[in-house]
Amino acid sequence: ALGEKKAVAAAEEERDNRVLDAIPSLIWVLDDEGKLIFLNKAGATFWGTEAENLVNSNIRDILNPREAEPLLEARDQVLAGGETVKVEVALQNNSGEFRWLDIVLTPIFNFDEGFNGVLFTASDITERKQNEEKLKYLGMHDSLTGIYNRLYFEEEMKRLDSKRHYPISIVVCDVDGLKLINDIMGHSKGDELLKTAVRIIKKPFRSSDVVARVGGDEFAIILPRTDESVAKEIVGRIQKLVDEYNKNEKTIPLSLSVGYASADYNSGGSGGSTGSGGIKEIFKKADSNMYKNKFERSDEVKKSIIDFLLSLLKDRDFRSEGYEKRLQCMA
Repeated sequence: ALGEKKAVAAAEEERDNRVLDAIPSLIWVLDDEGKLIFLNKAGATFWGTEAENLVNSNIRDILNPREAEPLLEARDQVLAGGETVKVEVALQNNSGEFRWLDIVLTPIFNFDEGFNGVLFTASDITERKQNEEKLKYLGMHDSLTGIYNRLYFEEEMKRLDSKRHYPISIVVCDVDGLKLINDIMGHSKGDELLKTAVRIIKKPFRSSDVVARVGGDEFAIILPRTDESVAKEIVGRIQKLVDEYNKNEKTIPLSLSVGYASADYNSGGSGGSTGSGGIKEIFKKADSNMYKNKFERSDEVKKSIIDFLLSLLKDRDFRSEGYEKRLQCMA
């Protein structure tokens, strides 16, 4: 009778294992010492082997400490509280690829046999995580230039408006003549000019500075812990980079109107004098200074762009694209 009971139990266990092996989710059981007591086929395949090769192995010997510790902490939480816990972790599979797993940990208590363990049921959510990261990136970045967008810039203004980030400077740059380029040569050429402007604008800044496209042809940069003298020097470097770029006579000339403003915590920050607008006021001043610069140079800029376009009239491709007629209307 005892032999029959064992045979029945063995048959039931084999049946249960076949069912678990058919489940696409990764399933394994850890005891309270961190040893693997059971793995289904998907769980073992994740590490590129058969289940029998991993049973009785310690999870610390399979995973590196950075991967193992969150799982062991979650296991301890389940054993201590006796309730289900859910975690999301990235584990490296047998191909060396990190996959995001959504893992549900369920307690297993067998007091008759003196065994305490935790059942891990994991689903691969890597594609979902990648899509989330992509959406997060798109929400923060300008699709054309790849730099931060206005939404992110405004959030950073709020975050940086505190005493420890002062003095703060903001630089505002505007691409001159972009509408003229778009009207005569098409938006694709205008887009190329914007990308060129971004490459040049970014060069003098640190990784901690926030460089963003805040309008169609306007860019703004927040420089934490930067006073007016440094901001002025950076603006000079931008102008030199533009001059260097414009030495190539075959490219559309780039012209940037630039303005900047600075304040320390007592004069312009949120903890400054009564009526201070904080970092928003600094941005407003920088933007105003940029428009002053643009107004002073507007005729000069338009002339340089039209002169460049007129020089292209001898190019047959330029005439065949219909640019000549559009240019005559503009001039």
